[in-house]
This record gives sequence, C-alpha cells and structure tokens, in this order.
Amino acid sequence: MTGTYSLELVGLSLVVAVAASYVAFALAVHISATRGWAGIYWLAGGAIAMGAGIWSMHFIGMLAFTLPISMSYDLETTIASLIIACMASGFALYVVSRRTPDLTNLAAAAVTMGIGIASMHYTGMAAMNVAPPPSYDTLLVVVSIAVAIAASGLALALGFRLRSDATANIIGKRLLAALAMGVGICAVHYTAMAAAQFAPGAICTAPNFEIDQFWLAIAVAAMTLLFLGTTMLILTVDVRLAHQLDAANAHIALLARQDPLTGVANRRTFMEELEAAFSARARGGADFAVLFLDLDGFKEINDTLGHAAGDAMIVEVAERLRGAVRSDDLVARFGGDEFAILQRNIATPTDAGTLAEKIGSAIAAPCTIEHEDLAVTASIGVANVTGETATPADLMVQADLALYRAKDDGRNCYRFHNAALDRQVHARVLLARELRTAIERGELELVYRPQVQIATGRITGLETRVQWHNPSRGIISPSVFIPIAERAGSILAVSAWAMEEACWQLQQWQDHDVAPPVISIGVCRGQFKAGAAMAKDVQACLERHCIAPDRVELEFDEPVLMQAAERYASALQALRDLGVRMAVTEFGSGYSSIGYLASAPVQRLKIARSLVAGAMTDAASARAVRASVHVARELGAETIADGVETQAQAVFLLAAGCEQAQGSFFGPALSAMEASLLLRSAVVKPAAKAAKRDTSAA
Repeated sequence: MTGTYSLELVGLSLVVAVAASYVAFALAVHISATRGWAGIYWLAGGAIAMGAGIWSMHFIGMLAFTLPISMSYDLETTIASLIIACMASGFALYVVSRRTPDLTNLAAAAVTMGIGIASMHYTGMAAMNVAPPPSYDTLLVVVSIAVAIAASGLALALGFRLRSDATANIIGKRLLAALAMGVGICAVHYTAMAAAQFAPGAICTAPNFEIDQFWLAIAVAAMTLLFLGTTMLILTVDVRLAHQLDAANAHIALLARQDPLTGVANRRTFMEELEAAFSARARGGADFAVLFLDLDGFKEINDTLGHAAGDAMIVEVAERLRGAVRSDDLVARFGGDEFAILQRNIATPTDAGTLAEKIGSAIAAPCTIEHEDLAVTASIGVANVTGETATPADLMVQADLALYRAKDDGRNCYRFHNAALDRQVHARVLLARELRTAIERGELELVYRPQVQIATGRITGLETRVQWHNPSRGIISPSVFIPIAERAGSILAVSAWAMEEACWQLQQWQDHDVAPPVISIGVCRGQFKAGAAMAKDVQACLERHCIAPDRVELEFDEPVLMQAAERYASALQALRDLGVRMAVTEFGSGYSSIGYLASAPVQRLKIARSLVAGAMTDAASARAVRASVHVARELGAETIADGVETQAQAVFLLAAGCEQAQGSFFGPALSAMEASLLLRSAVVKPAAKAAKRDTSAA
C-alpha cells in the first residue's frame, strides 16, 4: 500500500523543527550559565520545550503522510514517544551545558542522542493502529539511525560553538544553525518514514473519529509554536533580570574597591595594597612610603558654599593627586577630606619628600567651583618603611602622627615621622587609662537618634550611641575613644555598659507603654573576641530586663560582620539563634559583599551617609542607593538610610524604595529624657531646615 505526502504539512514540520532548534540553542546558552536549582529547573523546562518541539515535528510529519485508509494512533504509545523525545532533549541540553568535551565524548553523546531520536520516531510509528503492522526496510532503518546520529552530532557541535559565541550577529548565526539542525531532524524523520512498508489491504484497527489530519497538524503546530514562543519569552525575561542583577552586583563590587565620589581607591583597597607591599619587601622587594594628607580650609568651603561645592572640591583634589603620582603609585580616599598615597619603588626618603612637595603645590593651585575662585592647601604626613616597621598598621600610625605634626607646624606643609612623635602616642595611652575608670565615675552616657518611617514620620526605632563626658577634655565622640578602647582591651566593659544601659532604658519605656519597636546597639570588632560568651551575656541582659530578643538590633560595620562570619561564625550563629535582629551599617561604602551577607543574613541594611549625601548631585551615588535597596530586597532585608539632612534627600530615598531613615533632618541625638518625650508622640516632625553637617568628624 502506497501513501502520499502533503507538501504544506511537510513544510510546516520543517518550520516547527527549525523553531525548536532555535529555542534549544538559546536554552543551551542560558543553562550553561545557570547554576544550582535554577539550572536544574531550566534544564527540565528546556527538555520539555525542546522535546515537545521535536515530537511535534515528528507528529506533523506523520500527519502529512496519507494512506488510502483512515488513520488513528494509540494514545499510550504516542505519549511514550513524547517522553522519549523529552529525555533525549534533556540529555542533549545537559551535554551542551557542561564543559566542552573531547571528540570521543562528543561522538558518544551524538550516538546516544541519535538513538534516542530514532527510538522516538519508531515508537511513534508503532502507535499507528494498522493491521498488519508496517514492515521496515532494514537498509533505510540503518540509514535513518545514521542520519539521526549525524544530526545529533551536528546539533551538539553547533550548541557548543554558539554557547561561547558573544558576537553581535549571534541571532543570525543561531538562525542558520537552527535551519541546519531542523533540516537534519526532518531528514531523520522522512528517511525513517521511507523505511516503512504497508501491506496491501491493511486496515485501521481503531474506530474512525473522522478528524481531518490537515487541521489536526495545524492545531498541533500552533500549540507547539505558542509553547516555544512562551519559552523564549520567559527565557528572555530571565536573562534580562539576570543581567540586571549581575550589573547591580558588579556595581556594588566596584563600590567595595573604590570611593564612590572620586573613583580612587578606598580604605580597604589601600590597606590590601599596603599589606602586599610589605609582603613583597619581605621577599626582597623595593622600599615604599605612605603619604597621609587632609585639606586645610575644607570645612570653611563646606560651611559657606554647601556640601555640593565641598564634593566638587574633593573630586578636583582627587584628580590632581592622580596627576601628581606615577602610574604604579596608589591614591586612596579614606573619607571626608582625608587621602592617602602609597608611593612604591623609592630609593631614598628624599623621593617621598619630593612627591609630597609636588602634591602640596598641585593642591594649592586655585580652582573655580560654582563660579567661585577657591583654594585649599594640604597638610601631609610622610612615613617611610624601615626595618623596624612591623606592620601596615604601624606605618599608618606613623603617617598619622606625622600629619598631626604638619598641622601643629602651621599647616600647608609636609612632615616626616620620627621618634619624637611617639610622645603623642603617650597622650592616647593616657586617654585609654582614663577610659578604664570612666564607667565607674559615671562619665559615659547613651544618646538616642530616632529612626523613622519617611512617609509618615512614625518612629520605627532608636539608634544608641555612647558619649564620653571627660572632665578635662569635654565630650569625646565614640569615633575617637572606641578605637582606643579596642586597642586597650576595655571595649568589652564599654560594650557591656552600653548593652545594660540600653536594655534598662528600654524596660523603663516598656513599663510606661512608650517603648520604640526596636533599639539599635552598635557592635565592635573586639566584642567577638569573647566568643560564645558574647551571646550568653546578651541573653542574660535581655532576661534581666524582660526584653524580647527581637526588640534589640545589633549593628555591625561591614568589616566587623565579614570578620565575624569568617572567624567567629559560632558566636554569630549563637546571636542569630538567640533571636536578636542584626543590621549592617555604612552599607555601600566599604566591602558590600553579597557573599558575606548571604552567609550572615541580616534584617536591615543601613545605606551609608556618604551615598545619601552624594545622591542628589552624583548619579553614581544615586544608582548605588537604588542598587543597595534592590540588593536588600533580594536578601529579604529592610533598608534604612543614614545621614539624611534635607527633605530632598528624604523624597529621593522614598522614591528609590527606601522607607526608613535617620539623620539631622529628623532631629538631633537625644538624651534619655528627651527621647522619652519624643516617644510619647510616636511621630517625628522633620525640622524645617536640616542642621548643617559637621564635616570635621568625617
């Protein structure tokens, strides 16, 4: 019995085969770049999409073949052929998504996939309800299997090639490859169909439902193309989202290495490079020097012309520093108006002095900012590495002391470190000694800064900060005495006092029904040296004052959190098991490591005040704020912005998706009594004019 073909349906089967091949190549690229459960999901979905496309081509090709008798197909066997097609497709996508194999492995994969495709076809042929069943020409069967293996090898080879092709005309190449693969799949099908021989007088063994084969083929093709199109749409959306997330991560990684305002290196990068320079010198490398400087008269520019002009001056100074140093030297901004230069490969200390002189002259040259002719100078401290310099921290201390000497000598000059400057260290030692008894004398005080919901002004928490009322020195900021406490070993006593005082005050507020939802307490690096005892001390303090753990939020600087996750993981886990909240401060200005945040999940990310301050004038800072909000959302954390000074900043943050903020716009730091009065109203009314920021503390 001889059959005939509908050329329209044959052409339609080719279109479906090409479409399925195009989607398969696109899926192979995405699956190879996706890892974890997402990769498994895409592999399974891709196998179904590709398998359905190949099977539909096969089914349409069979519908294109007409015998003089009615035709019908066994449902179970037909479904089995579809499953075989999906399994073969899944195998092909898995092979292509792995690393490029050698010729032997590629041939083995082609044989396996080819046999799978041939099995799908002959299983589909077996679904025909015909008696007697068709017989097959052995030679053509062998040829069809060989064509299937060849087509599979071509598909795998093209898949590997297109997977790593990043040229602009990738779509055109993918279309040509899909056309070649589609022709190969059709060749397999129609060669195998030619191998089938139907006996004269064969009959259909199933009831005739009188379904028009042509329109059935059209319906199958339409559903298949719709399915493949939907797959491509989902794939395109997923790829774009992945690219956006990669771009956000890359931007945050860049922020972790450089200063967002000036583009020069940040403190972290500088210290890493300084450590590398020490290591290289220990192996016989060249000497080097550190130049530490800040600007004379910068505060007056900030106070008179505003922060925008101050930022413009900082950018101008950074550019002049870049122009003054050699290509292998490193310029870094430490914050505010502080810069550091690592001068590599110096022969004598005179080389550092020459560079300091050059930098001083470059910075002192007048410049025009916002139509104002301005000039600043620089005080520079220089420290050369010697055999007695033990660590990078020692060299930085020496450069810092030399900078103080330059300021004491009238500014606008540079000074080298020498042994006489060590006397200044003794002043810090005295301060550390006084700090040991400050708690007993009642000189420490907790002050509170409100954290508010920007849209409503509702208080969402209070941030605590320790102030030291020194009898002879006045109020000393925590930025001054906390580092001294860490070095002197008294940080645990100061931190314990702060925790006890905060919990006691929270209990008082609870007793009077005015307690804030959360109270935030800073955590320093030195506290983790207590190990597991740290969590036990926190728990005991909470229990003494009847405080629920989730009412207390521990705030970590990014370097502290990273070190805790790496060195004190058990202590960090104990705090997490206790149920206290955790937050990262100054997010976006330091490390901003997504990996560490994933391993040490937090409830809040506090956007750095430097990014908030720059967001209104610097597009990079604005993008960094939005990226930080996006990262926090992906990590399931809240965001709160620090250092909000103006209504414009508050409006921008709300538009960027940051719902909480703190800063002078919402009021100054408060004593416990002042905070109590504020909590009774439960709402903060922003000041009409935000107080100007004291940049000297930057």
